[in-house]
Amino acid sequence: MTRQTAIVIGSGIGGIACAIRLQSLGFDTRIVEQLDAPGGRAYVRRAEGFTFDMGPTVLTVPHFIEELFSLERDSAMLGEPDFPVDVLAEKRILSGISGGPNTSRYLEIVPVLP
Repeated sequence: MTRQTAIVIGSGIGGIACAIRLQSLGFDTRIVEQLDAPGGRAYVRRAEGFTFDMGPTVLTVPHFIEELFSLERDSAMLGEPDFPVDVLAEKRILSGISGGPNTSRYLEIVPVLP
C-alpha cells in the first residue's frame, strides 16, 4: 500500500509539530518554507556579525514539547523552566533579569562580554 503524502506550509514551531504528528501517523511528509532556514517566529537572523532572535525566546509549556517528541525516536528531556518563576507570577518581565540557573552555564561556553 502506498503511503499518503502531506505537505506542511511553514517550518515554524507549529509547522514542525504538525509534520512530526503526520509522520507518526504514517504520512510521507514534506515541509515547504519561504525563509532560508526553519524556525518561523523563532527564526534567527544573522547580519554583519550580529545575531537577532526574530521571535519568542521562552516556551512556557514544556509538557507539550515532551509529548510531541515522544512521538519521535527520542523523548525530549526538558526540566524546570529556565527563567525565574516570579516573572510569571507577577505577569511581567523584570528589567535586568535574563535567564535562570540553567542559562548561566552557557556563559562559560560563549562569553557574553569580550
